[in-house]
Amino acid sequence: MLRSLLRSGDRTKTKGSEEKLLPIPSTVEQVRKESECMVPPESSADIQGRAALLTHSLASSRLNRSHQKCVIILVGDSGVGKSSLVNHVFNLKLSKVSDRTSETRSVIEFTSKVDIPRLGVSDLAVSLVDTPGLSDTEGPDQDARNVFAIQKYLNREIGLGKIPNLILLLVKVSDNRMLGDHSHLSKVAECLKMLKILDRKHANLMVVFTHALQLPPKNAKRKMQEKKEIAQELLRKICGVEVPVVFIENEPEEYDLEIDEKSGTSRLPTGEIQPHHLFQAIMEMTTGCGDDLGHLAVKEIYARGDQRQTARESCKIDATTKENGPLNKEEEEIRILLDPIGNKAEIEATGSLLQKQQSLLEQQNSTDGRKIGAVFKEQREKERLLREERQEALAREKLKERLQTMGQMRSEAAEQVADPGITKILLDVTKTAGSDI
Repeated sequence: MLRSLLRSGDRTKTKGSEEKLLPIPSTVEQVRKESECMVPPESSADIQGRAALLTHSLASSRLNRSHQKCVIILVGDSGVGKSSLVNHVFNLKLSKVSDRTSETRSVIEFTSKVDIPRLGVSDLAVSLVDTPGLSDTEGPDQDARNVFAIQKYLNREIGLGKIPNLILLLVKVSDNRMLGDHSHLSKVAECLKMLKILDRKHANLMVVFTHALQLPPKNAKRKMQEKKEIAQELLRKICGVEVPVVFIENEPEEYDLEIDEKSGTSRLPTGEIQPHHLFQAIMEMTTGCGDDLGHLAVKEIYARGDQRQTARESCKIDATTKENGPLNKEEEEIRILLDPIGNKAEIEATGSLLQKQQSLLEQQNSTDGRKIGAVFKEQREKERLLREERQEALAREKLKERLQTMGQMRSEAAEQVADPGITKILLDVTKTAGSDI
């Protein structure tokens, strides 16, 4: 019913608004020039038709948003319910170029374009951007790779220095990893801060707790309030932003919620009507920050929610993984900034490890030195024994030669001297010489 009313209210047309539909000019300067031709600066009359559209475009540009389209970034882990949220709130079918199943580490932009005759505009684009998880199970290295892929998308598709109109941070209501400096939600907040896409003055971040009815019915309201306060305090502390928090049930039919077949709305146990309460929160946020083009685009898409539309894949950037090799320079810088405490601990651990290795090396050297000294000592002892053996062998050889010489002399003397007395004397001399030796 609400969507029908919004759509019927948009049917009011100004004279000539249907004559020709044109897209929003590609540059801000072109928008400004066309706007000046249509609306004199001194004019105080209500601005309508295409002139109003151009005014909205310039207003969003002054807020560092895209002047041509509304960009909604979806942040959350795989399985948190991003696709069902898009289907439930905007009734958009996300159409991928490929059927590859592994898309968890890719930035994928889905774009839906609408014509708005009353504003004289064609192809007003709303881009829903699915991002890889910012608290990856592969650790800080993969977080750095994922953040770098998102940065590449933002620079390429929105422009340097530009920020998205809206960031929906999706968290499963059953996720208890919210408390502490190293909690899941803290890591995601640090990544968002690193990306520099948050607007402190003109809020563009909203927390959406999905699968709300997974909380025990008995204390669901109390748990919701606790989680809301935790998320708000944590994002205030890390990012310096105030955020609205919305709870939504992605599968209302599973919990027998009464669903209005015409509007597709259902009533939560809190009394809120979904998804209208999320739409209303977005309207309040975009109005409050002056994001006129974002406000207009979301309102237009929501108003056409009972007409099934397709958001087609318009851009895809794959984050690298460890299979692609080490981090590149930019990813390494992001890694250091994302986890300064972890890097400090890693450096300290590395230093401690090096000290231990040095100590072990010194001990090993000392042990090796003792071993080498013992080897040298043993070797010297062997050489001494070998020298002594050689000396003894040489002495024996000389003695043998001397005995042989004296034996020969005795034989010759015996032949020449026949006198037994002389022979006896010679034998006694030979024995005496042998005993002296």
